[in-house]
Amino acid sequence: MENVGNSELLTGLSELVQESNVLTGRMLAHLVELEQRMLHLELGYPSLFSYCVEALRMSEGTAGRRVTAARVCRRFPEVFEQIARGDLHLCALCALSPQLTRENAAELFEACRGKTRRQIEHLLAARFPKPDVRAQIRRLPASIPAPAAAIAPVLPPRKSVDQQPESPAKAGTVPEILPLPGSRPAVNEGAPVPAFLPSAVGGVNSSRFLPTALVCTSPLMLSCATCSSAPASSPVIDSPGAISGA
Repeated sequence: MENVGNSELLTGLSELVQESNVLTGRMLAHLVELEQRMLHLELGYPSLFSYCVEALRMSEGTAGRRVTAARVCRRFPEVFEQIARGDLHLCALCALSPQLTRENAAELFEACRGKTRRQIEHLLAARFPKPDVRAQIRRLPASIPAPAAAIAPVLPPRKSVDQQPESPAKAGTVPEILPLPGSRPAVNEGAPVPAFLPSAVGGVNSSRFLPTALVCTSPLMLSCATCSSAPASSPVIDSPGAISGA
């Protein structure tokens, strides 16, 4: 193609476009005949569109335009000649298809000759104006109040980390004094002694209330009435870990 001159290139391109238009008209005629004979159903394709896409390997857009144009040519056979001359193209037939009738077909074909798709759409919009969208006033649905259970409870404000708790003295109350862990509770000397506890008051020997193995001679317990009144025959615990006398 580099050796082809400009005039020859333009002339050859025009001839190819003209041949393409003729081939397009012939192809549309073949599609019309194929659909009339329903050969696509015998071949296992549910529609002419499916046959063009799957068997002829056309794209969806190309197949859709050719099937629509073929059906227009089937209704108005005079369109084959206009397609072959290049007066009408496939996009023009697709745009005219919804508006074509027996009464206006010849007029519309003549008005759309040699026009682009956009020009044809403007022509059809002026010829077949669509009604304006009717103004509508729609009532908004009434708002449904939220149930009482869905309302979040009001929580007291949180105390910050730096805020110290109020002391009991400022609050006007006296705090309760609790014993330390491991300390023995205070004994009230005026309280009555329970009957089951041994007592040295009144000449009662408390050694007979204790097991003989627990009578000790610890220096800390020598002043105890129980240890001082223990019988000589009782076993003596010399130390916490050993028992003497048996």
